[in-house]
Amino acid sequence: MSTENLNNFVVYHSRPRMKKAAIQNLVFLLLAIFILWHGLEKRGGVRIYDISAAVYLVLVFGPCLLWALKRLRVASPALIIGGEGIFDHSSAIGVGQIAWKDIASAYVRALTSQPYLCLVPRDVKAFLRSQPVWRRLLMLANIKLLGAPIIITALALPISLDELKARVDAHLLASTNDQAKSV
Repeated sequence: MSTENLNNFVVYHSRPRMKKAAIQNLVFLLLAIFILWHGLEKRGGVRIYDISAAVYLVLVFGPCLLWALKRLRVASPALIIGGEGIFDHSSAIGVGQIAWKDIASAYVRALTSQPYLCLVPRDVKAFLRSQPVWRRLLMLANIKLLGAPIIITALALPISLDELKARVDAHLLASTNDQAKSV
């Protein structure tokens, strides 16, 4: 089956799941405020580890909250799986478009009981060099934790990871067959 014959499969974020994510991120930001307030009110001053914890919470969960709120406000595709490749905008570090010919493998791996679809580019070093520094650093962490720079979770998507993996596998197989025919 040719990749041209495989229809685009478009997946949007699940609104209820995105609302839940926004609330969870907001809770962590409120925790940062509480840590600072508690230090000022109860101890008469904020300690360095209070400031460090609050800054960490704001730096991690602040952008996540903004991203979740943006996704709730503007419905745009989280994933588009089509003949040319996969468009990943399922998370704040989604990579955008990556062609099937540039993907070496796809597999599912769990981290703390949370499964992820992991995509490994054919040339990992070149792929990482093409990313902004902030995304590259996060992708290096993904490689250490899960063995792949591109990870997709189905937490905020209305489909199962098994269905997502099956669709990616079908496109990868079709792309491989197309490449073999053209050689």
